[in-house]
Amino acid sequence: MSSGFRPLDGVRIIEFSSSIAGPVATMILAQLGADVIKVESPQGDDARAWPPHVGDRSIVFRQMNVGKRGVVIDLKQAEGLEVALALTDTASVVLQTMRPGVVDRIGIGARAVRARNRDVIYFDMIANRASTLSRLGSERASSEHRRHRPRHAGLRSDGAGIYRNHGNDRT
Repeated sequence: MSSGFRPLDGVRIIEFSSSIAGPVATMILAQLGADVIKVESPQGDDARAWPPHVGDRSIVFRQMNVGKRGVVIDLKQAEGLEVALALTDTASVVLQTMRPGVVDRIGIGARAVRARNRDVIYFDMIANRASTLSRLGSERASSEHRRHRPRHAGLRSDGAGIYRNHGNDRT
C-alpha cells in the first residue's frame, strides 16, 4: 500500500479478537493508517496454528495481522485487566469477538470501557452477528441457517466479507 494514502492516521484500534473476522477487519484498517494493537491471551490466537507454516510461523496468521502491533495480556488477572483497560483509554475504537457475556464478565465490556473513555467506538462483532441472524426470521430459521454453514463461517463472512466478495454463495 502506498504510504501517501492513510486516511486513518491518528486512529488507534484495540483489538480483542481471534480467528478471521476481527483480524481481517483490523488488518484493512491498519493498511489505511490506523494504529492497531492486537491483544492476545497467553495461549495466543488459534490462527497461529493454522497451516501453512514457514518454519514455526503460520502464514495465515501473519497475513491477517500485518501492520499491527501485538501485546500478550492475561485478562483473567487483575494486573492484566488494568493494562487492557489502560490501552482502551487511549483508543478511538475497541473491537472484540468474544462470546456473548465474556467481555462483561472479565471487565472489558462496552460499559466498562466507555466509563473510562466516553468517546470510544466499541464494536462487538458477535453482537452484530447475532442481530444479523435475528433478521433472518424465526429462531428455527436462524438455527437452520447456522446448521448448513461451516463453524465460524458467519464471523468470517460478516466481519471480513470474504465469502460475499469472493463468490461463495453459502452466505
